[in-house]
Amino acid sequence: MSLETEVMSLMKDAMKNKDEAMLRGLRAIKAEIIKGIKVVAKISKAT
Repeated sequence: MSLETEVMSLMKDAMKNKDEAMLRGLRAIKAEIIKGIKVVAKISKAT
């Protein structure tokens, strides 16, 4: 299971459990994963 998939699964659980603190943290992690993917795509496109 990829990190992004794992984070999404944990986000679903946090939403079901109404765990706002966990959800905020997971959203921040997901945002950083997306930023990393964009950087890698930009580097790959440049080469």
